[in-house]
Amino acid sequence: MDIKTEPTNLEQIFSGYQTKYTVPDYQRDYSWKSEQVEELWTDIITSKNNNTEYFMGTIVLNAEAIEDQFEIIDGQQRLSTFALLFSVIASIGNGFNSNNDIFPEIIRNSENKKTAKRIHDMARERLYYLSEPDNYYLTINKKDRDIFDKQVKNLNTVLTKELDLSLKSNESRIIKTKKIFFKLIRDEFEKNPDALTDLYKTLIHFLKKLKFIKIIVNSDYDAFLLFESLNSKGMDLSIADLVKNKLLMHCSDSQENRSKLLLNWDEMICLLDNKSRVSVVDYLRIYWMSFIIKGNITKKELYKSIKDHLQENKALEFSEDLKIKSASFSEFTEKTLVWPVGEHQQKKVLKIMSEINALKYTLCYPLLLFASFNNTSIFEELTQKSLSYLFRWVTIGDFSVGAANETFNKILVLLKDGETDKEIIFDLFKSDLRINDEEFKKSFKSLQIKDNTVAKYILGKIHAYSINNDQVPNFDNLHLEHILPQKPEKWINDDGFAFGNGENIEDYVFHLGNMTLLNKILNQSISNSIFSTKVQEYKNSAFPMTNEIFEVFDAGNEIWNIDWINKRAESWSDLAVKIWTLDINQ
Repeated sequence: MDIKTEPTNLEQIFSGYQTKYTVPDYQRDYSWKSEQVEELWTDIITSKNNNTEYFMGTIVLNAEAIEDQFEIIDGQQRLSTFALLFSVIASIGNGFNSNNDIFPEIIRNSENKKTAKRIHDMARERLYYLSEPDNYYLTINKKDRDIFDKQVKNLNTVLTKELDLSLKSNESRIIKTKKIFFKLIRDEFEKNPDALTDLYKTLIHFLKKLKFIKIIVNSDYDAFLLFESLNSKGMDLSIADLVKNKLLMHCSDSQENRSKLLLNWDEMICLLDNKSRVSVVDYLRIYWMSFIIKGNITKKELYKSIKDHLQENKALEFSEDLKIKSASFSEFTEKTLVWPVGEHQQKKVLKIMSEINALKYTLCYPLLLFASFNNTSIFEELTQKSLSYLFRWVTIGDFSVGAANETFNKILVLLKDGETDKEIIFDLFKSDLRINDEEFKKSFKSLQIKDNTVAKYILGKIHAYSINNDQVPNFDNLHLEHILPQKPEKWINDDGFAFGNGENIEDYVFHLGNMTLLNKILNQSISNSIFSTKVQEYKNSAFPMTNEIFEVFDAGNEIWNIDWINKRAESWSDLAVKIWTLDINQ
């Protein structure tokens, strides 16, 4: 097998007169989801902020055909994502002079304009060879090629408005990735008085400090053998395995201590595997951010950090602490701990954690793990504020996860530095005006949501608050009812339904005000019925929000329309600021 390997970086990968990378048509389409794009951004920004190199993995290339022209066997998702990132950065540099929405606080003087041009030129050079403007370095597979080429080549459009940045379900993942990068860059730099300079430095870091191993083979068969070998699960060692082995190496003073260490490790693994929804490696990373370092750490940086830490600390004591902390961590990340069912309702903090788990929030875990051991007097309230903040920021506001992560890191640093003033601590949750009560209500009133689980949770919380009870009986047997159904064709001629001229019915199907809770069997039997039929079935509902629809209809023969939908959402928004409050001692 003829194999050539060499270390490289993005500046070297995307350069050269004849350099060309092609994704064969048999390879999968571009498939990165928003979570993967945001995780990549968090990792590489953390690397930049720490001024460290970051290993991006291997790229496997087949050079069977023409010199400097390669088929990508492995690595196409990462290279495609970086091409989209460079296109976004180039667009920002290109549009700075004429678009005042780009870093609006930065003066448009000659020095800043020069910096913007350098950003544009440097990012653009990673897309194609400048003397050959049609010679783009990367061509992806046939299905996605047209939309990818269009998005990479479009350097004249910069998205800054929330409406333009919102992700639509029917959009290509390529378009979503580009939108996400516009949003991440905006959120990362928007309040920075040196945004342009820092973006320029960030771009240089991406080009020079993100490291790859380029593996080049000279035949399809060699590429196949190598790819199979790289993906062989039998040879994999996880970070957890590496940490365990390193602990044993640092515990060589006695067989008794080694046995104790192994017992601690096995108990920790057993707790996490059997109880927690979080993997062992994720727990190690969360523990590390909670108790050892200040700030973020990526999984790829974790092992090196642990290895360096162990050189100065006793391995046995460290393994004991990992075990002790894992017991508490497993309790509030338990797999069955999902609102609103279970015995955990008897314990307030676990009830709150059940909601955090139901909404799949994980950013708060390092803060809460630390506080559960070191700030017990405010732990319950801190847990409630974490839930409220994440609900307002992520679920309702749809703002950057990275910015939310920064907030939790700042609070964690305060606690580590010994801050005990609740007002100072909790004010960080309220520091961004985009989620104050007024803005939260405004966003809540217009909420459209396609995730039935989240919508059902919201309505369940509103119901529980309205009747002053944390329980929602038989919650698993309830369905989310879209009053105006997802297929509203039958409603057009219904006397009980009316929409104004020019209104798009589909815009209101997923509006929160168009939803209610209903028994599963009943919901299935009336799901596509017209309003005047199904409203009769709401009469005896155990849920006031559902029963009320019948009462209003029956009292005045009210028709289902936009006004009614909006009124319901508005009344709930008044409750929402109390349910997901950020006020201290509430």
